Amino acid sequence: MKLDRKSLIVAVVAMLLVIATTVFGSRRLSNFDPALVGYLFATIFAVGAIVYRWCVWVQRPPTWMFAARSVRLFFRPKHLPKNLVLLVGDFIDKMVLQRFIHRRGKWRGWTHMLLSWGTMAAFLITFPLVFGWIHFELPDPQANAYVIYNFGFPVGSLPLDSVLSWLVFNALNIAAVVVLIAVAMAMSWRATDPGAMTTQQFEQDFMPLLMLFAISTTGLMLTVSSHWMQGRFFDFFAITHAVVVILFLLYLPFGKLFHLFQRPLSLGLSVYQRAGQEGGPAVCPRCGGEFLSALQVNDLKLCLDKLNFDYRSDDETKPGHYQDLCPSCKRKQVAIAQHAALQEAKTKFR
Repeated sequence: MKLDRKSLIVAVVAMLLVIATTVFGSRRLSNFDPALVGYLFATIFAVGAIVYRWCVWVQRPPTWMFAARSVRLFFRPKHLPKNLVLLVGDFIDKMVLQRFIHRRGKWRGWTHMLLSWGTMAAFLITFPLVFGWIHFELPDPQANAYVIYNFGFPVGSLPLDSVLSWLVFNALNIAAVVVLIAVAMAMSWRATDPGAMTTQQFEQDFMPLLMLFAISTTGLMLTVSSHWMQGRFFDFFAITHAVVVILFLLYLPFGKLFHLFQRPLSLGLSVYQRAGQEGGPAVCPRCGGEFLSALQVNDLKLCLDKLNFDYRSDDETKPGHYQDLCPSCKRKQVAIAQHAALQEAKTKFR
């Protein structure tokens, strides 16, 4: 399999941007913690691999057709205000509340939502710290407050004895607890649901959960060791946690969790569907019934042409395209063709 040159260039640019923002955000590495070098290198690799795979995926004719069409439809001046409202609603519905999972079951919905919230919160907290974008200083011990620096600039103070400071310094622990609850719920569901038991695979379904469990557990043990074990085994937990996180970052672009980076493209679905409704439905030439939208059918035919699939009719007296038929008539056409082939075979062997 050959490397896609365009995707490779974009991936290299993304990796260079991570390096550049790390150097800039940490004030030429003056605020960078050398203990995080392993995390940084793994993150740079993960970013390159994720961007490369995403670019290859989005260039596929169906994906590119949907993405390009959704962007064009979204930025139509006349519909832009309504599209912005739709986008915000879709973001809350699909990304925050994730109701599309809740429709498959309450337990499964809450599991997926907690797992998503916990992992995304951990990402948003960890990466700025790894890149040196955010750090804390205690310039005056008598002031009893940390100064928060963002890209080397002071942006606020954090009193040490406040509830906010406790939440900030324990945010990763809170995210780890949320992830552990979600992992336990997911394991319970996968161990009892008949449908999941028949289709699940270790590398696709259990491996991500086990890795998230290991990351959360070892991360929590760092806090347990420093607060309640007088620092015993801290080095062991720190090294184990670093190894597990680095392995997770290397696995992220190639495993099931890659769908985290594909999912945002679904935010354009409502805009696409509404534009399809405005353009009217497709009408089956065989039965006259309405189905789907004319926009979707036409885009489907364009994608098939790009993939070199020719579904046009060979009958010059009845020109048309197979995708112009409704699902019911497609099934009937298949049955008619099978019946004709069967009759031809019977005649041949008599």
